[in-house]
Amino acid sequence: MTRYTDEDLLTYLNGDFDEDAAQSLEQAVGEDPELEQRLMGLDPLAAMVGQAFESVPRDADIAAISIPAAEPVVAPARFGGLRLVGTVAAMLVAGVVGYVISPPGPTPEPAPIGWKLQAALYQALYVPETVAAIPADSAAVSAQLASAEAALNRALPQDSLSDLPDLELKRAQILAFKGKPLIQLAYAKSDGTPFALCIFLRGEGKPDGPVNSEVLAGLSTASWSQGEFGYMLIGGQDDAFVTDVAGLLVEQL
Repeated sequence: MTRYTDEDLLTYLNGDFDEDAAQSLEQAVGEDPELEQRLMGLDPLAAMVGQAFESVPRDADIAAISIPAAEPVVAPARFGGLRLVGTVAAMLVAGVVGYVISPPGPTPEPAPIGWKLQAALYQALYVPETVAAIPADSAAVSAQLASAEAALNRALPQDSLSDLPDLELKRAQILAFKGKPLIQLAYAKSDGTPFALCIFLRGEGKPDGPVNSEVLAGLSTASWSQGEFGYMLIGGQDDAFVTDVAGLLVEQL
């Protein structure tokens, strides 16, 4: 095995080795860690890069950094350290630059959603077969409404809630949102389309709000608030129908 002197290594770093000699040295460096350390110790560029790289936090998620592919570099006419050490330095600098451009950080928390969107996402799972499978049982609905009244501490008149145009009251169930009761009254339109009236105990001290029409989870929605309660009627894609029925409910509730 060739024994390289410091003078040989400096000749290589200066780019004065011919191609065959440079390739032999590079192969030797890859196989001999001590020789690699000697070579790097004689190269001032390697020292500067090492200092720069020390500033990168050790726990940086380097694997997550996306670095654009570099353009092909034409090899210089002379062979030596500028090819080997320069390439290593460029890779280290690219890592430092990539880290500066895209520093690791905590994943942003998703924006919290309100009770209306949560209920809308649940209602979007309903299909005509969902409400069609609920048996018509007035006594069962009466018992369910009584439980819902106890949860909300308010009356829910079955006669008014069962007398909405083109909607059949099928069921009342008690859900919850952030620890507060959320009542869902399930309806079926005459064509089988699922609808729901949701009543949420939002608490005291909040202003009333008029009927607001919007689309949530792909469904026509009308919502309003009175006193401690928030209301939402949701279902289908007929905005006018939903808004009209909501107007009736504002008067009845």
